[in-house]
Amino acid sequence: MSFYDPKRIIAHTFIEYVEYHAILESTSSLAAELRGELHKVAPSIVLADRQTAGRGRGLNTWWSDAGAVTCSVVLDADRHGPAAEFRPLVALAAGLAARATVADFVADGTVKTKWPNDVLVDNQKICGILSEQHSTDHGNVLIIGIGLNINNSLTTAPDDVRQRATSVFDLTGNSMDLTDALIQLLQHLDRQLDQLRRNPVETARESSTFNRLTGRQITIQTPVETLTGKCTGIASDGALLLKTEGTVREIRAGTVVEFE
Repeated sequence: MSFYDPKRIIAHTFIEYVEYHAILESTSSLAAELRGELHKVAPSIVLADRQTAGRGRGLNTWWSDAGAVTCSVVLDADRHGPAAEFRPLVALAAGLAARATVADFVADGTVKTKWPNDVLVDNQKICGILSEQHSTDHGNVLIIGIGLNINNSLTTAPDDVRQRATSVFDLTGNSMDLTDALIQLLQHLDRQLDQLRRNPVETARESSTFNRLTGRQITIQTPVETLTGKCTGIASDGALLLKTEGTVREIRAGTVVEFE
């Protein structure tokens, strides 16, 4: 039996079509494969009860088990997304939506984002996001992949995942109706995307406020070098601001490997 009720999702969110599967390797991979058809019915969502080979940024994977919300939202980039120069902020907007959703369930002050695409509770990862743009015969689509740990306990996860991740169930001991949780997530996402279209600078400001890295000493691996310095916030275009050797640099691609 499915964890989700597609009719309720469509009735209570901006989503117009649900592509549901009990098990998928990756919702984002299927969304990319079906992007032409899903573009026609966008905003649409690819949804799975269980994902076996979730994708993260680059070559990273996303471990999940039954009880996690694993989905990929497909949007018409021009109708539903921001102007092209602000599309790097889509992952940040989705992160803010996921942060707000988790804060509905656990103590708000403990829930932070982590540039560019994670949500943390007390430094443990509870959500990962993958934002991609693809072309179709009808233009471009944005695919926002979201893996949010809700009812799945991390006690069953591999050792390396268990040490750095958590779930709403592990934090509260309570199971939730996953359709309700997904509806809340999509409602927050709708508001964040609307803000991003109207006022992208506010999205960057809000991201900087909730960013766990802001004000902290961090080490980041960019495509060309490893840098250590103090994160001073997030720029209006979504770049991470890093003060190192007296100069503030704008980092647009990289992986944070350590932070204090």
